[in-house]
Amino acid sequence: MYRVSKVAGFTYSIRQRYSERIEDRTGWEVPSLTSSTQWQFVDSGTYSMDSPTVINGTDLTMQYRQQSDGEETEWLPVRECDDPETQRVCYVQDDNTTLLMSSQDAPQIRYKTEAGIIDNVGGEVEDMLESFSRAGDWFDDIFGGGS
Repeated sequence: MYRVSKVAGFTYSIRQRYSERIEDRTGWEVPSLTSSTQWQFVDSGTYSMDSPTVINGTDLTMQYRQQSDGEETEWLPVRECDDPETQRVCYVQDDNTTLLMSSQDAPQIRYKTEAGIIDNVGGEVEDMLESFSRAGDWFDDIFGGGS
């Protein structure tokens, strides 16, 4: 059993109670910040350009594992394939399937079929911060900044 603080338990209880009241009176379901499904994983190194991984479904939230210099793990969104030869990992979708491929060392992938708001926002924020970091490195290279 997991310990939950009294404040967290109280907050969840109030949110649940009012969500049920809104749904009962209006018929409208209050959106959840988290999803009810668990992440499913594709192991690193198990797919490539020549041997893509097939995932059933097209309405997916997919993220790949980016290992930082330290031991911290970042999960970045998997993008649709524009130029698969240059993208680290990307996907192509057909009617009811998603093909996952990688041009380099294939990173670990996690995906959900029913993602919540938090699942999507977290990956997008990580991607944005990574882009800012790359832009800063680029300016440092051009203008001789940094250490």
